[in-house]
Amino acid sequence: MTTSEEIRIESNSETSGQQTTFDSLDALRLEKEKLRNEILKERNDITKEWNALVHPTSITALKRPSSRLAAFASIGGSVFDGLLLGWKLYRKFGKGRKKS
Repeated sequence: MTTSEEIRIESNSETSGQQTTFDSLDALRLEKEKLRNEILKERNDITKEWNALVHPTSITALKRPSSRLAAFASIGGSVFDGLLLGWKLYRKFGKGRKKS
């Protein structure tokens, strides 16, 4: 291709039907690099938000002592609840079996 030819690309973005015209392959490469950088930036943002949502904050990262105390109480309550459930299930299903 020569540089005098125009390159027409139909974009499939939100504004469908829009045509973009590039004067040269260099302009096309620059647009491709710009779009690639935008995609990488958005991917990094999504990864950060996902990690903040899925991975809990560590107790040592909590600044205030009241926050740490509340986190310890929550963990302690969860452990107690799990033990109580285990004990109830053991009493219901474990005792009724005959030993052979």
